[in-house]
Amino acid sequence: MESRGRRVHSIEKAIRLLDCFWEADSPLSLHELEQRTGWAKSTIHGLLATMLDSAVVEQNPTDGKYRLGYHLFELGSAVRQGWSVPELCRPHLRAMAARLGESVHLARLSGDEFLLLFYGYETREALRTDIKKLEENFAQSSAALPDGKRLCIRMSGGVAWYPEDALDLETLKKYADFAMYEVKHSTKGEVREFDMERYRAGVYAMEQRSDFEKLIRQYDRPASLFYLDPPYHATEGYYQNIGEDGFTETDHIRLRDALMRIEGKFLLSYNDDEFIRSLYDRPGIYLMETTRINNIKQRYDNGAQFPELIIANYDMHERLRVAPSQMNLFDLTGGDTAWLKS
Repeated sequence: MESRGRRVHSIEKAIRLLDCFWEADSPLSLHELEQRTGWAKSTIHGLLATMLDSAVVEQNPTDGKYRLGYHLFELGSAVRQGWSVPELCRPHLRAMAARLGESVHLARLSGDEFLLLFYGYETREALRTDIKKLEENFAQSSAALPDGKRLCIRMSGGVAWYPEDALDLETLKKYADFAMYEVKHSTKGEVREFDMERYRAGVYAMEQRSDFEKLIRQYDRPASLFYLDPPYHATEGYYQNIGEDGFTETDHIRLRDALMRIEGKFLLSYNDDEFIRSLYDRPGIYLMETTRINNIKQRYDNGAQFPELIIANYDMHERLRVAPSQMNLFDLTGGDTAWLKS
């Protein structure tokens, strides 16, 4: 582990990455983290993968963005003994119950997300009115910090309706969560109702992006050989029918990670690009330089080619070296030339 004296450099980088989320006060993509830190995407992705395993950060499955995880809240809670979410929320829950004349239940999903169940309303409009009042009350609220400063509270939420949207609690929570993330990644500070068409469009885009992972997992065997020809890096905009957001750098990294886990072998063709070289700069990975005809330029530059990389997790020349061969006196290259001169 790289260190400077008693300072561990990798831990410093992880803390700097967490500070990026605190400074932005919003989820961040891999590209946004690269812009804020100036580090290579492969470095950032490695740190995020470790922090995801320990719930220090979380990833939204819909858009792939990262945010601070609930484990940080648990660590922060240990700093101030006696400070707990139920104690913090109790006066607000009592006020809500008194105003609505109903029982109010509070449950923690993760981090700063909570589940509220409203029932007993005769119409949706009646509930919408109370939700609007709840938004307004939150907008006027603030929390006292240990240093005496006040922190303004904003509420972003999603609403799913029973029985119109779903009949079971788990599905209702999933739909409400989707609506909430739409708010968090757009306007913030408001409550939005679940929309099935937007949900289906989001799920379809996510499935399109994750297809290659499913296929690799499904067909991976020790005897399998995968040949992959993904969109070339930095030219993804020329490709069609690869999802709403296209094939992003996050997808290039996910493809690399999926291939690093397989039992079989893979052969991969890419444009010769510094980012791609850094992704596959791993032990046991072989890179072979080659060129390919550039069909687009043929009209005005006959014979134009562009550099390409062939990447594999096995020695691509091994079979040629071990294949039986017969000495040929007319082949004057390599070892044969040396033999004729001896």
